[in-house]
Amino acid sequence: MAKATRVTIDLPPASYAILQQAAQDNGINAASAGSLILQAALVRRVSSLVPKRPKAAETGSSGQGGG
Repeated sequence: MAKATRVTIDLPPASYAILQQAAQDNGINAASAGSLILQAALVRRVSSLVPKRPKAAETGSSGQGGG
């Protein structure tokens, strides 16, 4: 299991207000909301760095003809 690391991020007041509102809407504290948002952003960033797999040729009917 990975070691937990504390990260501090300074947010502009408007962004912090949005974070607090998101936390309240979801019934969690601001630190938890910030952590979830950061994790989601990292996942998006990392997934954009991973090369896309080539799509496999589709199998099955081509939709022509029929019966």
